[in-house]
Amino acid sequence: MSKKDSQNAIEVLKSKSLEIDKIINVQQGNTWKASLLATLISYIGNDSAIITRLESLYFTKRVSSNSPNVISSTNVYDESKKDNFKNLIESAINHINTHGILKNETKGNMFKSFDNAQLVGGFFVGATLLFGIGNFFGKIEKDREIVETNNKLQLLEEKYQNLIKTNESLKIENDTLKIKPKSK
Repeated sequence: MSKKDSQNAIEVLKSKSLEIDKIINVQQGNTWKASLLATLISYIGNDSAIITRLESLYFTKRVSSNSPNVISSTNVYDESKKDNFKNLIESAINHINTHGILKNETKGNMFKSFDNAQLVGGFFVGATLLFGIGNFFGKIEKDREIVETNNKLQLLEEKYQNLIKTNESLKIENDTLKIKPKSK
């Protein structure tokens, strides 16, 4: 990103540092912290150690109660915790001065990182794979049809042989009926 963008980010962070002095309770602090978190993520990314550190900072401190019969503690707003946030903002500004802000990769054409030779090669490989898969499954289908046809042919052959046997037995029976003399 440009130097102008980095300067703009630094100005925004400086204004966030000034806004912290107006915080007077935990609710305001949490809202301000959420805004700072979103701002830092847009400038330095979600994976930064600065973001991790910000997520562990709070505007409260734990105070134990001094009740004789009850042992408990509560979170109480602490004005001194603001310094931790100011130090974190300074670290973020130093990071941006040194490294600049995060480059925002625009989403869109997923093939833009490939040159024409890579695209043509990828298309060729993909087309070859599709042809090979289609050819393979086509042969399997043909083989299945051949096996199915052979099974039908065998069934027809068995029926034909059974009909021939039936026909022969009927011929024999017919011949025996012809030879048999008629009784008077």
